[in-house]
Amino acid sequence: GNVCGVFWDLENLNPNSYHNGHNDMSLADGVRKLKKNLVKYGEIQSFRAYADLSRINAKTRDQLHLLGIALIDVPGHRKEAADKAMIVDMLIFALDNKIPATLILLSGDG
Repeated sequence: GNVCGVFWDLENLNPNSYHNGHNDMSLADGVRKLKKNLVKYGEIQSFRAYADLSRINAKTRDQLHLLGIALIDVPGHRKEAADKAMIVDMLIFALDNKIPATLILLSGDG
């Protein structure tokens, strides 16, 4: 069947940024809602999040891990290191999965 891979740039779309007083949805609820909406693209075969994990608080890291998201540590001393790591993983996913496979990129980059 169809599969999809989700690649989340935590540095440009930080889960803590949702708690701005206008949205009471928890991180867990948000990820569950996202997963439910992605079912139409197929089974989520890979769900990865990229960041310098030293910049993400322990509670958030634990929540993401419990939600089945693989955390990829990309130390922040190189510019756009997370972007480059994501691109490599997306390419590998695309090569490993036959069409129709869907790539989903979660990022705040313009």
